[in-house]
Amino acid sequence: MTHRSLTPPSKASGRVHANFGVRGTNLVPESITRRLGIEPTWAFAKGDSYIGHVDRNTISARIRASGVWIFSSAQTIRSRHPLDHITYLLEQLEPKRPAISRLIAKPEYYVAVWVHYVPAAGPWGYELPARILSRLCKLCQSVNFTYDPGKIGDLDTS
Repeated sequence: MTHRSLTPPSKASGRVHANFGVRGTNLVPESITRRLGIEPTWAFAKGDSYIGHVDRNTISARIRASGVWIFSSAQTIRSRHPLDHITYLLEQLEPKRPAISRLIAKPEYYVAVWVHYVPAAGPWGYELPARILSRLCKLCQSVNFTYDPGKIGDLDTS
């Protein structure tokens, strides 16, 4: 059953998303795309240049130390409920489980899921059914949860 919200997007809804990612020193993003048959939301290779923070106050050109391939719910699911974002990832990734299992088996790759949650005005927490979490765990080496109540005052919930 799909738990997709049809709530219109708000600034707050953009603060909830789930990402599936693969990282590796010698990761070639096109190779991961070919293996999974899914286009990444974003990706980069080792050696790519970018502008980023050197420290808290300094921004400069930097070089990527590893390759990364990310598939995210952020641009597709317009819901403030993490379960909707996680369900979307499962719908897209479970058919690719054999290929994902082969990536997990390779020691040069780190395969993970990140769930980012900044509540707007509530709920202040959320529940994941064990069966959903179990399915998610079969697709990665770790599941990372980010809960950021410190930014609540920064959100415009109008």
